[in-house]
Amino acid sequence: MSEPLVWRRTEKASEEIVAAGRKDEDEILKLIDADPAATLAKLAQAMGWKLFSGEPNKMRAKRCVDALKRAKFIKETRAGRWQLTPEGDKVLKGETDDKNAVTVATAKMLQP
Repeated sequence: MSEPLVWRRTEKASEEIVAAGRKDEDEILKLIDADPAATLAKLAQAMGWKLFSGEPNKMRAKRCVDALKRAKFIKETRAGRWQLTPEGDKVLKGETDDKNAVTVATAKMLQP
């Protein structure tokens, strides 16, 4: 009977995943700032995230939006629009000194 192969993620690979997640979250933050009424489908389309069927990958957009909400960089208004919080505005303008502010949720997902 053969042993299953187990791939361990290196520290560098984990850092690259976190950096890619942060880049995605930063781009979504910019898109929300430009269009607070953007739907998940519109955000996914703007990011070029598609499923094999060609449909926009709304789940990937939702994960980014949820991470931004957990980090308290955006909130949803009663009208169903997105709104940047003061902290989100600082992150967007690069005024925060926390280089990993957006990726807190992403980093927690990577922990075993």
